[in-house]
Amino acid sequence: MRSGAVMLTLLVTAGLFGCVSAPVAEPPLAPTKAGDDIRLGVENEQVMALWQDAEVARQTRDFARATVRLEQAIGLEPGNPVLWSRLAEIRLLQKETGLAENLAAKSNALSPSNASLRYRNWLIIRHARELRGDQDGVDLAQRELEKLQDPASE
Repeated sequence: MRSGAVMLTLLVTAGLFGCVSAPVAEPPLAPTKAGDDIRLGVENEQVMALWQDAEVARQTRDFARATVRLEQAIGLEPGNPVLWSRLAEIRLLQKETGLAENLAAKSNALSPSNASLRYRNWLIIRHARELRGDQDGVDLAQRELEKLQDPASE
């Protein structure tokens, strides 16, 4: 490894989401805006290793291991909104809708200016609300998604 900061850049939208096969009834979580890619930048090699292991676990649908690794990474870098968002995704895949929504909201709170990540998080929130049958919540999430699609509408 090079000395200094280690930058791990992983695409966590369309390409990686395509690796997870989900039941047909579940809409994809990936943003639909062209060119949106969310990158995880870390300086901590331990966080990078945990992220990589969590990704392997996620891709093989070992959500328990992915959760543990992401929680460990968050313990080391609690201010990283991408880690929180990925954990929200895993919790949604585990059908833990309330927790998924809360984790996505935490990620949004940590990334007020990252529209791509906020869009991804609102997709998670909308899907969690759909799974719970919360139509009013789905409608609210959809409005947030539309605002992020067209910032001039705010």
